[in-house]
Amino acid sequence: KLHWTWGNHDMRFNTRLSGHASQFEGVNGFSLADHFGRWKFSTSIMVNSHTMIKHRWHNGVHCSYNNVLKSGTSMICGHTHSLKVVPYTDYRETRYGVDTGTLACPSGEQFTYSEDAPANHRSGFAVLTFYKGRLMPPELLEVIDEDDGLVNFRGQMIEV
Repeated sequence: KLHWTWGNHDMRFNTRLSGHASQFEGVNGFSLADHFGRWKFSTSIMVNSHTMIKHRWHNGVHCSYNNVLKSGTSMICGHTHSLKVVPYTDYRETRYGVDTGTLACPSGEQFTYSEDAPANHRSGFAVLTFYKGRLMPPELLEVIDEDDGLVNFRGQMIEV
Protein backbone atom coordinates (compact mmCIF):
# COMPACT_ATOMS: atom_id res chain seq x y z
CA LYS A 1 0.00 0.00 0.00
CA LEU A 2 1.26 3.46 -0.86
CA HIS A 3 0.17 6.27 1.49
CA TRP A 4 1.13 9.93 1.11
CA THR A 5 0.52 12.42 3.90
CA TRP A 6 0.13 15.90 2.44
CA GLY A 7 2.53 18.57 3.61
CA ASN A 8 2.62 22.31 3.04
CA HIS A 9 4.98 21.98 0.06
CA ASP A 10 2.71 19.37 -1.57
CA MET A 11 -0.36 21.53 -1.10
CA ARG A 12 1.40 24.47 -2.77
CA PHE A 13 1.32 22.60 -6.08
CA ASN A 14 -2.49 22.63 -6.17
CA THR A 15 -2.97 26.10 -4.68
CA ARG A 16 -0.41 27.69 -7.01
CA LEU A 17 -2.07 26.26 -10.08
CA SER A 18 -5.61 27.07 -8.95
CA GLY A 19 -4.57 30.61 -8.04
CA HIS A 20 -3.00 31.27 -11.44
CA ALA A 21 -5.04 29.07 -13.77
CA SER A 22 -8.43 28.59 -12.11
CA GLN A 23 -10.08 27.89 -15.47
CA PHE A 24 -8.24 24.55 -15.51
CA GLU A 25 -9.57 23.35 -12.15
CA GLY A 26 -10.61 19.73 -12.46
CA VAL A 27 -8.44 19.09 -15.53
CA ASN A 28 -6.27 16.00 -15.15
CA GLY A 29 -2.71 16.91 -14.18
CA PHE A 30 -3.56 20.05 -12.23
CA SER A 31 -3.61 18.19 -8.92
CA LEU A 32 -0.47 16.62 -7.45
CA ALA A 33 -2.44 13.43 -6.80
CA ASP A 34 -3.03 13.10 -10.57
CA HIS A 35 0.68 12.41 -11.01
CA PHE A 36 0.78 9.66 -8.37
CA GLY A 37 -2.28 7.56 -9.19
CA ARG A 38 -1.24 4.53 -7.12
CA TRP A 39 -0.90 6.59 -3.91
CA LYS A 40 -3.62 7.32 -1.39
CA PHE A 41 -3.39 10.95 -0.21
CA SER A 42 -4.44 12.01 3.30
CA THR A 43 -3.50 14.46 6.04
CA SER A 44 -2.67 11.72 8.54
CA ILE A 45 -2.37 7.97 9.00
CA MET A 46 -2.91 6.16 12.31
CA VAL A 47 -0.92 2.91 12.40
CA ASN A 48 -2.00 0.12 14.76
CA SER A 49 -3.96 2.61 16.91
CA HIS A 50 -0.78 4.01 18.54
CA THR A 51 1.44 5.66 15.90
CA MET A 52 0.29 8.80 14.09
CA ILE A 53 2.01 9.84 10.88
CA LYS A 54 1.33 13.35 9.59
CA HIS A 55 3.31 16.22 8.13
CA ARG A 56 3.07 18.49 11.17
CA TRP A 57 1.22 19.31 14.33
CA HIS A 58 3.32 21.40 16.72
CA ASN A 59 6.16 23.43 15.32
CA GLY A 60 9.50 24.80 16.47
CA VAL A 61 12.62 23.35 18.01
CA HIS A 62 10.67 21.25 20.56
CA CYS A 63 7.94 20.00 18.21
CA SER A 64 8.86 16.29 18.41
CA TYR A 65 8.74 16.42 22.22
CA ASN A 66 5.47 18.40 22.26
CA ASN A 67 3.89 16.11 19.67
CA VAL A 68 4.56 12.92 21.63
CA LEU A 69 3.75 14.51 24.99
CA LYS A 70 0.45 16.12 23.99
CA SER A 71 -0.87 13.44 21.63
CA GLY A 72 -0.53 10.45 23.94
CA THR A 73 0.78 8.41 21.02
CA SER A 74 3.95 8.09 18.99
CA MET A 75 4.00 10.90 16.43
CA ILE A 76 5.97 10.86 13.19
CA CYS A 77 6.28 14.24 11.41
CA GLY A 78 8.65 15.93 9.01
CA HIS A 79 7.77 19.60 8.79
CA THR A 80 10.87 20.96 10.54
CA HIS A 81 13.34 18.74 8.57
CA SER A 82 15.47 18.22 11.69
CA LEU A 83 15.84 14.38 11.67
CA LYS A 84 15.61 13.27 15.28
CA VAL A 85 13.94 10.83 17.67
CA VAL A 86 12.66 11.96 21.07
CA PRO A 87 11.59 9.10 23.37
CA TYR A 88 9.01 9.90 26.04
CA THR A 89 8.20 7.49 28.86
CA ASP A 90 5.38 7.81 31.37
CA TYR A 91 3.63 5.30 33.65
CA ARG A 92 2.02 3.52 30.70
CA GLU A 93 4.70 3.10 28.05
CA THR A 94 7.47 4.61 25.94
CA ARG A 95 6.36 6.59 22.92
CA TYR A 96 8.41 8.36 20.27
CA GLY A 97 8.34 11.80 18.71
CA VAL A 98 10.09 11.57 15.36
CA ASP A 99 11.11 14.22 12.87
CA THR A 100 11.86 12.49 9.58
CA GLY A 101 14.30 15.09 8.24
CA THR A 102 14.40 15.85 4.53
CA LEU A 103 15.40 13.91 1.44
CA ALA A 104 16.61 17.17 -0.11
CA CYS A 105 20.04 18.71 0.32
CA PRO A 106 19.66 21.18 3.24
CA SER A 107 21.78 23.76 1.42
CA GLY A 108 19.78 23.46 -1.81
CA GLU A 109 17.91 26.23 -3.62
CA GLN A 110 14.56 24.98 -2.31
CA PHE A 111 15.51 26.39 1.10
CA THR A 112 16.35 29.94 -0.04
CA TYR A 113 13.38 31.17 2.00
CA SER A 114 15.63 30.79 5.06
CA GLU A 115 17.65 33.79 3.78
CA ASP A 116 21.00 32.07 4.47
CA ALA A 117 20.19 31.73 8.17
CA PRO A 118 21.46 28.56 9.85
CA ALA A 119 18.82 25.84 9.75
CA ASN A 120 18.60 22.73 11.87
CA HIS A 121 17.84 20.63 8.76
CA ARG A 122 19.40 17.23 8.17
CA SER A 123 19.11 15.01 5.13
CA GLY A 124 17.98 11.45 5.79
CA PHE A 125 14.94 9.50 6.89
CA ALA A 126 13.48 7.47 9.72
CA VAL A 127 13.11 3.69 9.61
CA LEU A 128 10.10 2.40 11.55
CA THR A 129 9.91 -1.20 12.71
CA PHE A 130 6.80 -2.71 14.25
CA TYR A 131 7.02 -5.88 16.34
CA LYS A 132 3.74 -7.58 17.23
CA GLY A 133 2.02 -4.36 16.23
CA ARG A 134 4.12 -2.08 18.48
CA LEU A 135 6.53 0.58 17.28
CA MET A 136 10.10 -0.29 18.19
CA PRO A 137 12.67 2.49 18.77
CA PRO A 138 12.86 4.35 15.43
CA GLU A 139 16.21 4.37 13.64
CA LEU A 140 17.65 7.18 11.55
CA LEU A 141 19.60 7.05 8.33
CA GLU A 142 21.50 10.35 8.02
CA VAL A 143 23.36 11.74 5.03
CA ILE A 144 26.87 12.58 6.26
CA ASP A 145 28.45 13.81 3.01
CA GLU A 146 26.18 14.41 0.04
CA ASP A 147 29.03 15.00 -2.42
CA ASP A 148 30.76 11.72 -1.51
CA GLY A 149 27.49 9.78 -1.16
CA LEU A 150 28.11 8.81 2.47
CA VAL A 151 25.30 7.93 4.87
CA ASN A 152 25.34 6.64 8.43
CA PHE A 153 22.97 3.85 9.44
CA ARG A 154 23.26 1.74 12.58
CA GLY A 155 26.73 3.12 13.25
CA GLN A 156 28.11 2.18 9.85
CA MET A 157 29.25 4.52 7.09
CA ILE A 158 27.70 3.38 3.83
CA GLU A 159 28.61 4.70 0.39
CA VAL A 160 25.60 5.11 -1.91
